[in-house]
Amino acid sequence: MEKKPNLLFVFADEWRRQALGCMNEDPAITPNLDRFAAEGTLFTNAVATCPLCVPARATIFTGRYPQSTGVVANRFALPESEESFAKPLNAAGYSTGYIGKWHLDGRNGGRYDTPEGEFIPEERRHGFRFWYGANITHNHYLINHFTGKDTHVYEYGWQPDRQTDVAIDFIKRNKENPFALFVSWTPPHPATKHAPDLTKVSDKGQYFAPEEFVKLYEGVTTTGRPNFVATERAVGAIPGYYGSITSLDENFGRLMQTLEEEGLTEDTIVVFTADHGDMMGSHADMGKHIWYEESIGIPFLIRWPSQIKAGRDSAVFSQLDFMPTLLGLMGVNIPAPVQGTDFSPRLLGRTADTPDVAYIFQDGVKPWWRCVRTERYSYAVHQGRNDKIERILYDLANDPYQMNPIGKGQGYDDTIAVLEGKMAAWLESEKDPFLQEVLRAGEEIGQ
Repeated sequence: MEKKPNLLFVFADEWRRQALGCMNEDPAITPNLDRFAAEGTLFTNAVATCPLCVPARATIFTGRYPQSTGVVANRFALPESEESFAKPLNAAGYSTGYIGKWHLDGRNGGRYDTPEGEFIPEERRHGFRFWYGANITHNHYLINHFTGKDTHVYEYGWQPDRQTDVAIDFIKRNKENPFALFVSWTPPHPATKHAPDLTKVSDKGQYFAPEEFVKLYEGVTTTGRPNFVATERAVGAIPGYYGSITSLDENFGRLMQTLEEEGLTEDTIVVFTADHGDMMGSHADMGKHIWYEESIGIPFLIRWPSQIKAGRDSAVFSQLDFMPTLLGLMGVNIPAPVQGTDFSPRLLGRTADTPDVAYIFQDGVKPWWRCVRTERYSYAVHQGRNDKIERILYDLANDPYQMNPIGKGQGYDDTIAVLEGKMAAWLESEKDPFLQEVLRAGEEIGQ
């Protein structure tokens, strides 16, 4: 019987699509991921389903929209009833493991900085059998994790280094049987400041990295994007943000070296991605929550040397599609509730009917908005902090930095009508009243 392929799924928190050296956009130094991208497929239009940690992760692990899982903001937990990633993998005989930040357990009133708020009991690990993680730890020098049923361990050091050590050990111990390992690194997400040795790292704008990596970006004062606004906070964040990215790239290289040394490269599907991006000064903004490409755009790189040809794919590829695509590649049954599309035939070079549109949701933080993203266009409807309703179209082919928003009467009315029709159909299927509420609000304020 042919051995099933292994899966190594590596993802970071707040790593935007542009922050790969091979994308030739940001000043990111990522030699290992650049090499990996040349060996596999790089989706140049991968997007988050929601640019916020918990809803994005819920979609990754279920293949379902935030409206369907009910996980529409960070305070919500992924219901135990959801048919999440590890369950079909366990049923197919895989050794499953999870390492790092979980952030799918919104219990204890959101008290993430206490052991009670971070501990995830076995019944809420959604099927993952090996466990080395905690719900959320944004102190990147505090390795706060649980092993076994309830053993709680505090250690100090750069989180990704230790988590990569544990991942390497898992790979070596499980190399004889098919495994599915998920490694969740917290950087480059902004950090908190209570580890004893943070004086040795960059802390401007709360973006941290070890000193050796911060030094690589000394004197860098811009991301190079025309929409970048050089505020003190944005410029100060550059060394920590990109320094942590280069550190993660080094750890990714360690994982790839382990697969090579253990003779597992050809038999292992490897994915690198993120939950969402970070504005990093684009449009004078920081963080996520917004419909701009720097916020919704994520890296998605996949390699399976014996099956997937190297190259780039410009298809719109949503987090909704990650789970069905990977299960399809692995020959594992896709749970019936999954709403995403299986792109595995496309990756394997077969004729495939894949969607030409992705739908993106934001409801947990103002401004409330919904977005339709195609390969060429991004169309957002939002209700801002002052309750003003706006409909904005971006022609990404001619305006990749989204500096020239298009409204009605500017020659794109037919495109706007088509995209709003697609949005309306999606929201109706999700029983999401957003457009109706926006219309009512617009009437109330005379829009």
